[in-house]
Amino acid sequence: MINKKLVAVTCALLGTLATKAQTQKGNQLLGGFLGLTTSKGTNSNSMIGPNSIYDYTTDYRSNQFSIGPNYSYFIADNLDLGASVGYNHVKTKYTNTGYNFVNTPIENTAHAISGSIYLRKYLMFEQKIGFRAGPFVQYQYSKSSDSYNNQVNDTGAQTNKSVDAGIGLDFVYFPTKRFGLATTLGSLAYSHTDQKQSLQHQKSDSFGLNLATSGLTVSLFYSFGK
Repeated sequence: MINKKLVAVTCALLGTLATKAQTQKGNQLLGGFLGLTTSKGTNSNSMIGPNSIYDYTTDYRSNQFSIGPNYSYFIADNLDLGASVGYNHVKTKYTNTGYNFVNTPIENTAHAISGSIYLRKYLMFEQKIGFRAGPFVQYQYSKSSDSYNNQVNDTGAQTNKSVDAGIGLDFVYFPTKRFGLATTLGSLAYSHTDQKQSLQHQKSDSFGLNLATSGLTVSLFYSFGK
């Protein structure tokens, strides 16, 4: 009887240690992410002419694809510090221009590289399913070009540099002891953008809540360590 109780207690302790394996201090996560996002809306614009100001609207539809590796290290139980790099491809089409101005673009294609660091706190249920949230900082550099209608035979090239900082929220699931996946639920962030195109130089700042309602970003990772 004593031996049976001892075996039961030992199994329970081993089970507890095994379930802590993914997010305990000293462990690491190595994997990658894949994202698909689509959005549409209307831009309100103003064009300053020699003698007047032209106001017009443009409908747009944007499709974005992103991919890259990520890595994190658990500096404490249920708390990891990590980094990721990524490549983004974005294509935006403009239609139904409210003002037929000759230099209105009909399409924009962008290629971007990004890097981010983050600190995340995990709230797990039986080390299988849960959430993680925490601060992040991301830098992105992109080059894009505008395609115009047949009235002009030129394209406009521009560069963008942006810095985002905020708090992100993910859903996490470990189907096995070593393999897991996560999906982005949203973020609350501040963004600063610096855009250059020919002789134009624009800067913009924004702050807001971004919910993952128009796309899906999935991370797959392998847990190893202790």
